[in-house]
Amino acid sequence: MTAASQTARHIVRAAFVITLTMVSACAVSPASPSLSVQQGEEILAELKDLRQLVGDLRQEQHAAQQANVSPSIEIKDSGANALGSPTAQAVLVEYTDYQCPFCKRFHDETLPELKKRYIDTGKLRYEVRDMPLSFHPFAMSAAIAAYCSGQQDQFWPVHEALFQSQVALSAAKVRQIAIGFGVNAAQFDACIANSASRQYVENNIAEATRIGINGTPGFILAKKGDGSLAGTLILGAQPITVFIAKVDDILAAASPKR
Repeated sequence: MTAASQTARHIVRAAFVITLTMVSACAVSPASPSLSVQQGEEILAELKDLRQLVGDLRQEQHAAQQANVSPSIEIKDSGANALGSPTAQAVLVEYTDYQCPFCKRFHDETLPELKKRYIDTGKLRYEVRDMPLSFHPFAMSAAIAAYCSGQQDQFWPVHEALFQSQVALSAAKVRQIAIGFGVNAAQFDACIANSASRQYVENNIAEATRIGINGTPGFILAKKGDGSLAGTLILGAQPITVFIAKVDDILAAASPKR
């Protein structure tokens, strides 16, 4: 929960208490001296101000959750775990968690449409980076397994299977999925045991945190650069229309002017 939402809740609770006080006082007797007309008017005025403040806070919270959080986010262009043309003008980087239901929603509902419209047509490159959340018990092991599968050129099939098995993930299941796609078991186990594999995932988490992503899925949609990606954040499993509008903006800006 954000600080704005917490503040809003406290204000609403305070307003509720004041309202209860008003109702109780009015219910006792219309002529009760415990609440004068002037006091009642002052309370109503305060409630009006509180309502406006709550509305403002909600607008701020909503704005913070929208796609265009910052116009100047920049990350390195690793090119790892990527789908699409390396020369695509637009790049969408997702920070994901294999146990996050909203990540799965993006994977199942939004990504196929983006793939059809932009990735398969060479207009958009899509990259996956990891952000396993601490309260998902098998998200870290799944992320490391996907990375180690990628070391044997099996990242994408394992990535897909991990999402499809989301509700049944366990340490044993994660390994079973990877081995099922033909990765060498000994090499896979050695990769899992290597501290560098976990550090790779930790570096992704640190990068996501640095640029302002504090939940999954989180994205940066950027224009292609020279070794770096500069763009804006899209937070959460936003509707497909949000992604389409922003990708189209980048492609339009990259098109030769007539």
